[in-house]
Amino acid sequence: MGCLSATLFSCLGSSGSDEVSNSPNCQIQTFTLSSDSVSGLSSVKFTIDQLSGEIYNLDSMPYGTTFKHKIVCKITYASATVSGIQATYIAKDSTFWWNGSDSLDFTQPVKFVVHSHDGVSTKAYVAHVNIHQVQPDTLIWSQRAENIVSEAVSSQKVMVAQYEGAEHYFMYVTPATGSGYHLYHSLVSAPDSWQQITLSGLPTSGVRMSQITEFRGAFYVPTTSGILYRSTDGINWSKVDGAPSVKYILGCLAETPSASTTLAAIADVNGTLTFCSMNSSSAWTTGEAVPDGFPIVGFGTKGYTAMYHDYLMVVAGKDKSSQLLNTTWGTNDGREWIKYTDDKLTFFTVREGVTVARYDSMLYMIGGFLSDGTADKKIYTSHDNGVNWAVIDSMVVLPDAYKARAYASVKVDPSQYIYIIGGKTSSSANDLKDIWYGRINRLGFKK
Repeated sequence: MGCLSATLFSCLGSSGSDEVSNSPNCQIQTFTLSSDSVSGLSSVKFTIDQLSGEIYNLDSMPYGTTFKHKIVCKITYASATVSGIQATYIAKDSTFWWNGSDSLDFTQPVKFVVHSHDGVSTKAYVAHVNIHQVQPDTLIWSQRAENIVSEAVSSQKVMVAQYEGAEHYFMYVTPATGSGYHLYHSLVSAPDSWQQITLSGLPTSGVRMSQITEFRGAFYVPTTSGILYRSTDGINWSKVDGAPSVKYILGCLAETPSASTTLAAIADVNGTLTFCSMNSSSAWTTGEAVPDGFPIVGFGTKGYTAMYHDYLMVVAGKDKSSQLLNTTWGTNDGREWIKYTDDKLTFFTVREGVTVARYDSMLYMIGGFLSDGTADKKIYTSHDNGVNWAVIDSMVVLPDAYKARAYASVKVDPSQYIYIIGGKTSSSANDLKDIWYGRINRLGFKK
C-alpha cells in the first residue's frame, strides 16, 4: 500500500523476455524522464538493475502525481554497438521500434529490448515509475477493540513485559468495585485477546498505578503511604528495602557514557517533598525541594537522549497545590530540574492526565482533562523534546468517533503502530476499555 509498483512480474515472462539474450553490449547506462506537466520528474533518480533488467525509482514520487501526457525519455548506452531499441507497452501488448526521441506513455510499465549491431545480442529491461498511492504523512485511526476486559475499571496503566517467551502488554487495572488490583495481558503483536493473571504482593489500596515505571528490567510503583514496591516479572511484587518515603515516581534516565541509569522520584523528607534518585546499585540520593508549579500527578513523562546525555522530561499535570499546569520540566540526574517552557508563551492550555509517547521522531502529547473538567482529544507535538509544542495538523487528528479522554495508555509497537488504550472521559467515569490504533503511512513503506 506504500507505493505503486507497476512492475508486473507475470508480464515479464509473457512479453518475450525469456527469448532475448542478456548481452552486456546492450546495457542501458543512464535513464531519465522529463515532462513540463509533471513537476520534479526530471530530478527523479532511476536505478538500473542490470541483473533483473528493472529500471525504477527507489524514492517514490509524491502522492497524486499523474501522467496526463506522454513523457520525454532519454537513454544512454554502455556500448556504441547498439543498433536499435524496441519498446512495448506491456499492458496494451503493443510493440514498436522506438527512435529514442519520441515521447512515451509511462502510466504503465514499458519494456525495452536493446539490439546490438551483430544482429544477435539483445538485452531486455522493464521500466516503471513508483508513485505513492496514499498520502505519506496521513495517519488513519481505527478502533482495534471495544471491550478488552469484562469487568468495570476505574483506572489502568499498560506496560510492556516479557512473558512466556514473548513481548506482552501488561494492563494493570483498578476495579470499579471491590478492592485490590488486577492484571491482564495480551501479545504486543496481537492486542485483541486479553487474559487475567493473578497479582501478588501489592497492597489492596493506595497504589499509584499510573506511575508504574520500568527501571533496569524491573517494575517500580509508589503508594500514597510512601512505600515503594518492585517486581522483576510484573506479577509478583515486594517492598523495596532501604528506600526513602517515595510518594511519586517521575520516570527513569537511561545509562549513557557519561552517567549511570537513574530512577527519578519524589520523597517525603522530614515533611518536605524532595527530589531523589536511585542508581543501579539501589543507592538513594536526595536533591532539591520540589518547587511550586512542579507536577506530581497527572503528568506525561518521557526520557530522551541529546548530545550523548540522557534526560527525563515531565509535561502538564497537577502540582502539590493541585494547580493544573501547562509546562515542561527536565532533568539529567533526577535531583535537579529546570523548566523548559517559557512562562510568557502558552503552547497548550493547563491540563492533567496527558499521555506522552515518542513517535515519528518527535514527542506526541495526547488528551487530558482541561480546567473545566472536560476531556480533550487534541494531539500536540514537539520537535525539541518539550520546549515548544504545536497542535498537530489535520492528517493525524483523532476521528469524530474517538471519545476525548485523559489518563489513557499510549504504546508504539515494533511495526510503528501507535496504540491508545483506555482512558477516562471524565474524572468520575469508569475507564474506557477500547483500543484505538493507527500508523503514519510512510512509516509502513518498505525500505
